[in-house]
Amino acid sequence: MPNAPLNVALLNRKQFNKAISEYSRKVTQEKIPMFVKGVALKILRGVILRTPVDTGFARNNWMVTIGSYGKDTPFEAEDNADGTIRREMQNIASKNSLGRIIYIWNAVPYIQYLETGTSDKAPEGMLRVTLAEIASELSSKYNFIGYYKANE
Repeated sequence: MPNAPLNVALLNRKQFNKAISEYSRKVTQEKIPMFVKGVALKILRGVILRTPVDTGFARNNWMVTIGSYGKDTPFEAEDNADGTIRREMQNIASKNSLGRIIYIWNAVPYIQYLETGTSDKAPEGMLRVTLAEIASELSSKYNFIGYYKANE
C-alpha cells in the first residue's frame, strides 16, 4: 500500500500554481490537453532522473495515474531510468486527462525521506527541484506543447 501523497506545502505550490495559471491563459483551448500532458511529462522525467540510485528501486517506482493516486505495489528495481520514463510516458499519453487530476506518485515507503534530503545524491529532493525548474520554464515561455508532441 503506498504512502499518502507528499505534503505539497513543502513544494512551494503557490508559486507553481501561479506560474501554471499565467501560462495556461496564453494557451488556446484545444491545446490545453497537450499543455497539461507536457507539464506532467516534464515533472515525471525530472523526478525520475533526479531520484538517487542505490538499487534503482525508488527510481523505478514513479508512477502516473489519472483521477486518483494508485494502489499498486512497488515494481522491482531497475538500473535504467529510460524504461520507467517510457512506461509512464505511455501511460500519460494514452489517457484523457482533461478536467482530471494527474497524479505522479511513488509507492516506495522511504520516498518522503529521499524528497526531504536524506540522500547525499539528492539533498534538495527531486520533486521540489523539478517543480521550481518547471515554474521557471513557464515564466520563460518554454514550449510544453512541443515537448508533449515530441514525446508522443
